[in-house]
Amino acid sequence: MIRKAFLIAFAALLLLSGCRPGITMRDGNPEITTWAGFFSSWWSGMNANYVFWDLDSPGNEWDTVYEETLPKMERYGVIGSSAASDKAAIRDLYDIVKTLKDGHYVLTISNGKGITGNFRPVYCRVMRNAGMTDDEIFEAQLTPSPETYSRLIEESDFHSENTAAIMERVFGIAGASGTAGLSRGFGPAEGGPAHYFSRAGYVKTPPGLMIGEESVGDFSLFVGMTDDDILYLGFSGFSLSAFVDDATQNGDDADAWSLRVYDLVKEYASIILDYENGKADLGGIIIDLRGNGGGDPMDFSLLWSPLLPEDLTVARIRIKTSDNRLSYSLWHDMEIEGRSANGSGKALKLPIAVLVNPRSVSCSEISTMVFMAMRDTYGADVRIIGGTTAGGNGPLAANEILNAGTFQVGESRTRCAGIELRYIDGRSFEGIGIAPDIPVSFNYGSFMSGTDARLRVAFDSIRSRMY
Repeated sequence: MIRKAFLIAFAALLLLSGCRPGITMRDGNPEITTWAGFFSSWWSGMNANYVFWDLDSPGNEWDTVYEETLPKMERYGVIGSSAASDKAAIRDLYDIVKTLKDGHYVLTISNGKGITGNFRPVYCRVMRNAGMTDDEIFEAQLTPSPETYSRLIEESDFHSENTAAIMERVFGIAGASGTAGLSRGFGPAEGGPAHYFSRAGYVKTPPGLMIGEESVGDFSLFVGMTDDDILYLGFSGFSLSAFVDDATQNGDDADAWSLRVYDLVKEYASIILDYENGKADLGGIIIDLRGNGGGDPMDFSLLWSPLLPEDLTVARIRIKTSDNRLSYSLWHDMEIEGRSANGSGKALKLPIAVLVNPRSVSCSEISTMVFMAMRDTYGADVRIIGGTTAGGNGPLAANEILNAGTFQVGESRTRCAGIELRYIDGRSFEGIGIAPDIPVSFNYGSFMSGTDARLRVAFDSIRSRMY
């Protein structure tokens, strides 16, 4: 199995960082009893662990946040002494984090007496785009939240447009979004044949399925070929390596789901290889990353190396080198391994469509950059179609290794990226997202009734560009 993928520069950064001395982790600190004490510790934790200060505090605005907020926190007094004061303090913290650029960011905070907030800037952006007011967005991220607010998100492409729903609603695979749906062999999908496809294979794991020590529950994968030789790949998360490792290491003793995923991954790669060797026709490729929330970057080699003639620089990354807010490493190239170090340097002469939406985040966005880099480096015929991505492409990493990442203050947890990533031309998409070349709006009612406008545009785009 091709395994050497992810960041060639990442190992160098780890060596540069070394093990982190004096990690800013204040887990269960019994001395934090006041909102002022909590805020001071949380502000310091952000100061040491957050990586996107060039985007969120270019003029040292973070110092101003401290100066303006601490007096208010001092007035709120002891945590848990007043529900009104607690909610006001939590609202002030929400107002600070709601516009942060980090697309992985989550502040989980509680007063210990029933008021809990889970604040995610990426959710805030989605809710704002759905027409919700700032007050509504705050209430929607409290526990419990009003149902009327959450419904706006449930009916958006952020939540409802994903691989399992596409398999069932659009491709006509009965029960694909239920407990299980496992096809046998690379032929017409069970419950099908799937709409659009003459050859199709899919796998849908039960919720909570464990593969080794990695939970990839509720995972969906679909590989299909149309009558006019368009290859389609759609999957719900970057978890394929866990399945493939199980299949290759355990053979016939591996889980049935692992063997099925392994078969489909091999089928996907063999279709591309057969085309390159002149053994099969291939008219174009559709990569569907809608609703894909990311996962294991080791999947990059499984999925994208077959498309690359040589190692490809996709982005540049850097890390914090100390707890000092503005202490950074140099930028290092991030490369994805190609088929051969002595490759031809030529892209596949095929039209490629990459489908994305607001839930396409992390490895999905980095993968979108892979195809952008193929276009910009090799002149590949790539179109990005759908909705603007989430804007969270700074990879997560262990706080114990890097000078950044997730930290805790008391019982509250702050999740943030450990690495800053920019596209090869220097652009940052963090907190902004990657805009599609061909934007296609989403209609919940039409999608749920089986009309997938974005997929239709992708097929039309491929067919209009077939060589």
